[in-house]
Amino acid sequence: MCKNLTLSASIISGDFLKIGEQLDELMQTDCNEIHYDVMDGHFVSNLSAGPVILDSIKEKIKCNIDIHLMVKNPLSYIQDFSKIGADVITFHIESDDEPINVINKIKELGMYSAIALNPETDWRAIEPLMKYLDRILFMTVVPGASGRSFEYDVIEKIKNFVENNKGFLNAEKLFQIGVDGGISKDTAKIAVDAGANLLISGSSIFWDDEKSISECVSEIIESTK
Repeated sequence: MCKNLTLSASIISGDFLKIGEQLDELMQTDCNEIHYDVMDGHFVSNLSAGPVILDSIKEKIKCNIDIHLMVKNPLSYIQDFSKIGADVITFHIESDDEPINVINKIKELGMYSAIALNPETDWRAIEPLMKYLDRILFMTVVPGASGRSFEYDVIEKIKNFVENNKGFLNAEKLFQIGVDGGISKDTAKIAVDAGANLLISGSSIFWDDEKSISECVSEIIESTK
């Protein structure tokens, strides 16, 4: 397993009729973060649950919570998620014309800040903001739905980011490079070898009818070794 690797489970892929049981099982694994997708039907075509649902299940969560805002006007969501205990706020560089204002609000409320990049977006779009960030999240699918195919072209973008930012990454040891979309036992090592130390997986953890959540988590982690 990659040193200091974070595996984050995207619970939008869970079964909300038994999400409590699934979270109980997940908390017994080496998965060390919950990823909570928020979609507004505008920035992406799908809609998903907001802070009310997270608030109702947060007592089951014994690890960090990352809120992934796939929304227009991300600034308007931050306060509500801060109040219910979010640890990380991730928003898209494509979603706001003044991203520094969003970052400042996240920091003001004591949370970690992260920016996500759609597959077609050049990482240099966030270059002026990197010193204010705790993470960068590379989307390896077009955002907005679970179960989409992994876009291998993004791996080259991650390698390029790492190659061009060695000084920054060596100085900022806790900075995380994340990959979200299509992460499975077949793609996890590819992402880690490119430089990722944060993997977000949903369908590969929750959608296997023949294996338990625990087995699926273990498979993903083992595949990175």
